[in-house]
Amino acid sequence: MAWIFFVDLPVGVLALALCRSLLDAGRSSGADVSEGFDLAGAFLITTSILAAVYAIVGAETAGWVSSRTILLAVASAALLAAFVSVEKRAPPWSPSPPSARAT
Repeated sequence: MAWIFFVDLPVGVLALALCRSLLDAGRSSGADVSEGFDLAGAFLITTSILAAVYAIVGAETAGWVSSRTILLAVASAALLAAFVSVEKRAPPWSPSPPSARAT
């Protein structure tokens, strides 16, 4: 096993510990976590990036002007446009808890 995999373990443990403490701090402050999660936006941006990466990586074997590469690039652009459209209609997000927002 390569030594580089042993670097990931402490970094992952540190990230997990930080996330756990920061998320617990957010819960104790009274923040409503469920109101800020955007499932549609998360799905659209993730699939857009996935299609773009797959198009770029696969272009070496399939060719830059192959139908597969072009289709994936167009799908990535369409998903990105859908993401922008969804996010324009979404209410503004604030990382502060509702009790700290100005009314």
